Amino acid sequence: MAETPIIAVQLNIEPDRTDSQVDAYFHAVGQCGLSHCRIVVHEEYCHEGGFGIYDTAFLSAGKHSVRIILSISGQKDFYLSVVRHFASSPHLLAWEYRDGDCDYDSIKAIDPDHEIIVTGKSLTDFAKDSPKDALGVSVMPGLDYGWFPRRRIGKAVAAFCDMASSAAGDKPFWVTELQGGSNIYSGEHCFTPTLHEISQWIWTAIGAGAKGIIIKSLNSPEDELLAGEMSLLNLQGRMTPRAEEVASIARTISQRPELFAAATPVKSPVTVIYTRESLMAEKMLCRTGSFDPDYEMRYEGAVVKSFVAAYELISDMGVIPDLREISEYDWDIADARGRCVVFAGQISVPTGYYPRIAGFVKRGGFVFVEGLSFCFDEHMNSVFSREFPLANVFGGYVEEYNCRPGCYKVRIGKHKLWTQLFAGYVHNEASGESLRMLRNKYGRGRVLWIPSAIAFGAAASEHRKLITSFLKKELEGIMEGLPLVFSRRRYAVTMHQMQTPEGLMTIVSNNSAHRKRVKFPGNKRVSSMVYMNYYHDHPAKARNRKIKLRTGQTAVVLWKDKEQ
Repeated sequence: MAETPIIAVQLNIEPDRTDSQVDAYFHAVGQCGLSHCRIVVHEEYCHEGGFGIYDTAFLSAGKHSVRIILSISGQKDFYLSVVRHFASSPHLLAWEYRDGDCDYDSIKAIDPDHEIIVTGKSLTDFAKDSPKDALGVSVMPGLDYGWFPRRRIGKAVAAFCDMASSAAGDKPFWVTELQGGSNIYSGEHCFTPTLHEISQWIWTAIGAGAKGIIIKSLNSPEDELLAGEMSLLNLQGRMTPRAEEVASIARTISQRPELFAAATPVKSPVTVIYTRESLMAEKMLCRTGSFDPDYEMRYEGAVVKSFVAAYELISDMGVIPDLREISEYDWDIADARGRCVVFAGQISVPTGYYPRIAGFVKRGGFVFVEGLSFCFDEHMNSVFSREFPLANVFGGYVEEYNCRPGCYKVRIGKHKLWTQLFAGYVHNEASGESLRMLRNKYGRGRVLWIPSAIAFGAAASEHRKLITSFLKKELEGIMEGLPLVFSRRRYAVTMHQMQTPEGLMTIVSNNSAHRKRVKFPGNKRVSSMVYMNYYHDHPAKARNRKIKLRTGQTAVVLWKDKEQ
């Protein structure tokens, strides 16, 4: 039976806490409108085989009707003793650990009944094997999102939630860490999320299909590395506007359980592809040291920035693309018409996928290749220095990549698009020409190839209008299969779509510093507003075919067909 999305908070419980202090934490969980929490078990807090402070926590959980996700790590003997001790508790919801820190099979042998959530160690390092129970992803902008300016973090969060959803396959995924308060000295960037940002991140995760979201943390630890940080409450334990916003979202979900339990994400016909080989190649090749923005494409992070930039540009049209590792995509689908895959800045593509990519195009698929994608194989050999196996599919091969520091315009067909550092030429095998852009038909499908970093360039230069218009025309026929898209591009507006028993539901967030009026073509009309938040005293609004959002606002809206 489907369940409503779970919103939980991490409780930081230290060994010198009294029973009444621990009980107060669980009382505060209820004040935030929640009934789930995560507790991290520290081996150094357990003495002589006992679990004192954690036993106290489980007693308080029972008293306040709170269920616990228990996060484990450490020596195998220790974490398995934790599993044996708490597996039979009625207040235990699930186990969670970082990929590589624990042994799934050993835990499951002791406790076959509870879900095990495996969280990747970094944004792009999900569990290496397919998740057996559930997959976790960390969303901690103050620690992990330094590659992106703040105005782009909302879209980056959406991208990584969609990556986790795809990586999980038919298993559930969780956001196992969502930053709930300030980081002061931890991480490279100080960051205090606003109530609007936390709202956006929670709703974004729900829109991507998350089973649960764990906010880190309800309270900050007093004597650890994160001392005084990451608290949803203030340092005196009182409610903040962020905590009140979380309570409001939890209340909305609890009031409409049938709606949210049955809500499923609308799958996009557009998929942005990334490869693990590109991430590894970048670690080998890219520059370190002091940062020079003119050479941004040469620093580690460019591969991630490239595919997130492509994701952002497509989502500016109201189309949230799937974001998948190359191994997760169904290349062998019988009829690929109406589907598009995008390779943006994926410098290393394994040759084993070449025949499957060719078959995808032959059966009607559209492949858009951008930047330095395909320039290396999985062994870091230069692909275009030898015979290119996909030359007949793509229409040719790259002659060379020209390098020029900074962002600059490149004429591509009838358009002038921005690139960063790299602009290449492809050789058209049919005509013998050297071109900035190559179109090729193969079987029932087609390939569009631009060997310049136009997605990265649009994001870095903040000149996005031209490339969005260009992409909109290229994707016009493919976008027709979606229930809703934007009438015109809306920079920094994110929309997830979900099918529910009550019709189509959209989750629309304004990540920009300006108010946005979002219009939708077609015959659908606003049916009702499920949730919205305020900007000062101004509510978000939705009526007919239009949603109005001020800075940071999120609206969850149900739609109906015009004739209904």
